[in-house]
Amino acid sequence: MLVNNMSNLEIKKELIGDFFESILSKKNGLDKKYKDLLAKHKGEDEIAGLHYYSSKRRNTWLVIAYLSNLGLTYGYICVRPSSYGEICYALSSSEIFERNYLPTNITIHEYSPHFFDRYKERMNIDFNRKSYEYYFMHNNYGEIYEDEQKGGNYSFVKTAHGYSLGYSSLNEKYFKYNTFITPNMLRKNQFKEYLDSEIEYVFIKDFIEIHNKRNS
Repeated sequence: MLVNNMSNLEIKKELIGDFFESILSKKNGLDKKYKDLLAKHKGEDEIAGLHYYSSKRRNTWLVIAYLSNLGLTYGYICVRPSSYGEICYALSSSEIFERNYLPTNITIHEYSPHFFDRYKERMNIDFNRKSYEYYFMHNNYGEIYEDEQKGGNYSFVKTAHGYSLGYSSLNEKYFKYNTFITPNMLRKNQFKEYLDSEIEYVFIKDFIEIHNKRNS
């Protein structure tokens, strides 16, 4: 069971163990459940369903079924309650399909309670469900960027509603996101166009340094 004071590598080891021992096996049942819906699917992105499971280690997992032009895919998120709110750990991989997942190509993305507080506050939405459910239903995708400054790796994910900001440990394949900002919170000098990918690159070092000072 996930507890306080675990290192990144200990958390990653437990989550990967959960995934292969308890969670991945649920995919066959979900594939059957959504077989008819997939046959009628027109290729547009939509959420097919949300499912909660408990692992052998008594961790709680949220599995989100997505319908897209790739077919039926899944998002895997472990939810851990704390005295400050929910901490979420999302799994990603360089492989598109779960059948190609290996322990060596899985990356962990940790989202803090402070992150979800800021998401809820800055989206100004009257959530009729948990804010982390809403976030992962609508924003759990996008390009990951990193900028190494002063010995630290600052990272962010551009999503549908804004930007998830945090830090990365590349050797451990572990990302931590501490806050969320909307596009209208960015200054003009924080935009840079990359013509090869036609996406906005946001230079976040100054923002994160200010954020750290406010929360130190």
